[in-house]
Amino acid sequence: MTTPSLPETAPQALVWDIKVPYSRMKRTLIRAGMVIGLPFGALILFLLYGYFVHGEAGGLYGAVMILIILALVPPVMWLVYGGAYELHVEMSDAGIVCENSPKQANRTSWVAFFIIILNLLAKQRSHGAMSAACAGTSRIRTDIAWKNIKAVTCKPKTREIIIREKYMRHTDVYCTEENYETVVQFMADRLPSSVFKK
Repeated sequence: MTTPSLPETAPQALVWDIKVPYSRMKRTLIRAGMVIGLPFGALILFLLYGYFVHGEAGGLYGAVMILIILALVPPVMWLVYGGAYELHVEMSDAGIVCENSPKQANRTSWVAFFIIILNLLAKQRSHGAMSAACAGTSRIRTDIAWKNIKAVTCKPKTREIIIREKYMRHTDVYCTEENYETVVQFMADRLPSSVFKK
């Protein structure tokens, strides 16, 4: 891919908000599932080990609570977020920032707060469920420096840009129909052409 020349009137920064349907976020959801599933899967096994080997009743309760919460995640996401994820993206000479929108973060905080309250009211409290809820209150933010970008794959049909950084870290940037070409142009001017993959 050849690097296009940047016109004199090109913007020095790009900022946009976008509502991305979950059906368009398959790779992101798979990676998120692995990030969430692996540690909580290990925690569930640890709790079940404590129950079956050492007879700790709290281990079974904690494992069941975590499984219930994980099972409720997909329907709750559809119910609370309307089947879409709201993102805020910024691009500048400093790099790229992707984060959930303030509205999305506020909804996530309320869901996490509800889980914490239910856990506090329960007869037996699950520390794993509490930890999951507390983690959910934080606003998700990804900062990408231009120098750390190792590969870029552009998908014009879905208006999606897949960024690979060092240590195999991947980030999907979702664009609107109106700004996709502008975003690609903006990135192409700040990255060597060798990082762009077909």
